[in-house]
Amino acid sequence: MKNLPYFLFYVIVSFSFADTVSKGDRLLQSNVKASQKNHSEKILPDKSVKNIKNNDPKQDLVTFKKMLDILNKENISSEEYQRAAKDLEISYYHNASFETLELLSQTYREKGDEKNQIKVLERLTSEHPDNPKGYYLLGSIHKKNYERIKNLEKDPCQVRYNKLKDRQHKLSAIEWFSLAIEKDSKYEAAYLKLLPLLREVERWNDSPDRKKEQNKNSKTNSAQQKISSSTTGMEVLNLAKDMVRHFRKPEYYVDLCEAYYKNDFSSQARKACRIAVKKNPENPKAHLYHALAQKPNKIESHLMEVAGKFPQSELVQLHAGKWFLDKTSDLAVKYLASVVAINPNHSETHGHLAEFFFKSRKFEEAYKSFKTACFLDLKYIRNFRRAKQKLLYTGKKGKQLIPQFEKGIDECFNHFKENKSCS
Repeated sequence: MKNLPYFLFYVIVSFSFADTVSKGDRLLQSNVKASQKNHSEKILPDKSVKNIKNNDPKQDLVTFKKMLDILNKENISSEEYQRAAKDLEISYYHNASFETLELLSQTYREKGDEKNQIKVLERLTSEHPDNPKGYYLLGSIHKKNYERIKNLEKDPCQVRYNKLKDRQHKLSAIEWFSLAIEKDSKYEAAYLKLLPLLREVERWNDSPDRKKEQNKNSKTNSAQQKISSSTTGMEVLNLAKDMVRHFRKPEYYVDLCEAYYKNDFSSQARKACRIAVKKNPENPKAHLYHALAQKPNKIESHLMEVAGKFPQSELVQLHAGKWFLDKTSDLAVKYLASVVAINPNHSETHGHLAEFFFKSRKFEEAYKSFKTACFLDLKYIRNFRRAKQKLLYTGKKGKQLIPQFEKGIDECFNHFKENKSCS
């Protein structure tokens, strides 16, 4: 704290140069001028003062860095930091260069002051609307918050997980990244942040939970939601097209191949996927979507070939297993077992195996898979319970296993209650 007077002196000097000083602060101005006369050589040369008054961006940034250096190095209490940061805003906020505002936002970020960081970045986009970086930085903040809140979903004991807030951050991030691209169609970093977010929206629209939500709504709302789902898919496709056109990187052809396939443009998908495979011969995803985009009578052979070529690809083995699930084939077990060998904690795969075994009336194997899936992710307790109810209609053999299923369901819930601190 012994350096506090020296720090406050810097703040007062900066405050005096601001255009926003009110008439009620004339006394403060006179004190600053007196201090400046005695210490101008130590603090700021006359030439620098002149440049700041003329809004010289370079000199503005040099002096601003000195002020931020004090904030970063001195042991300042929270209250003093807030006061100093406010004075810095008043002094350098208006008509400041892009670099100055960005530096102030970085300092807020380092101090953990996200509220003021966002405020400065919003001012930055307002005063420098043609610079895409401001929009990108705002999008990055919302994306970080979205990921932080979404992680709560992975803990099933977080009963207060705020899905609305999660959605707000995701949509805000999408909006800011889209604006960055609108300002600069070759801003690659924004594309790389935006594409995964749009894909998450696309996956959600196609998820079973989303379809259940649609069924609860009226036919009109359901139709609107289907249009929204289709729109998101086209946004992903158009974004992938732009990435290929602007950057021509091999991996972006894989994104285009996937987007064509998921939007049911089969012929375009086959063409794009052939190019993707050629440019990415060792990329499992390129080969996978190339196989899935084939004509129906050719998918099976292509998919088995790809699964054999990439036995350690979790993505390939999972898709192969899911495809053969629809065929009620034992090949589904083979490929899904490969996924478990690669990742024993893959709850989705255990869930698929449980459903497959149950349909095949292999109730003991189904029980083990249901229990494993449930222990990995509590959401599978619903599937576990539904299976128990169905046992009532599976004959004597199935009915005998009902107590075992009930016990497994209780063990699953208690596992999370004890180890995850469910309240």
